[in-house]
Amino acid sequence: MISFFSQREKNWIPYLLFLPVLIYLAGFVGYPLVKAFQLAFTSETGKFGFENFITLTRDSTFWKALKNTLSLLIIIVPLQVILAFLLAFFVNSRFKGYMIVLYIICIPLALSDVSAALMSYNIFTSHGFLNKFLMRFGFIETPIYFFGLGLSSRAFWVIVLTELWRATPLVFVILLAGLQVISKDYFEAADVFGFSSWQKFFHITLPLTM
Repeated sequence: MISFFSQREKNWIPYLLFLPVLIYLAGFVGYPLVKAFQLAFTSETGKFGFENFITLTRDSTFWKALKNTLSLLIIIVPLQVILAFLLAFFVNSRFKGYMIVLYIICIPLALSDVSAALMSYNIFTSHGFLNKFLMRFGFIETPIYFFGLGLSSRAFWVIVLTELWRATPLVFVILLAGLQVISKDYFEAADVFGFSSWQKFFHITLPLTM
């Protein structure tokens, strides 16, 4: 009887350990999502409907924001995948000192989005690090302005660079994990059949990683 209860208690241990995570997700993710859904479909008069969405589509700012978001998506995602794959392929070669490069690439993962945005702003602002560096070494005489009225295109590319720096490491880690689980048997078989390095890349590495 004692062993039965002991085993049953052991079966509950994983659920008890997982309980704090469930409570956190319910309180800080689940409840805000439900509340946001409720507010989205509730008008100022308290009616439940699509009035908020109709008002949103009539606002020109919404369409401009949507256009910018889609533009960022089209530009950033392909660049992130390409850059992350090249970095993962480079690190996976396990050259001398590759662990140092791995840690450097993954540093942005430790930063929050707010921290990354503030660091980016301090770099690209008119009195930021970039302008000070360029002026100190005589590349420019006056600061380059990236933010302000009429400079939306410059601000757009600053966001692209910031997002590439901030989010590419996450894609890099995923792709690196994929590269490391590819069996060496495939490459040994490719050597037997006389595959070149490019053929190995396009017919083995790339398909099995993606």
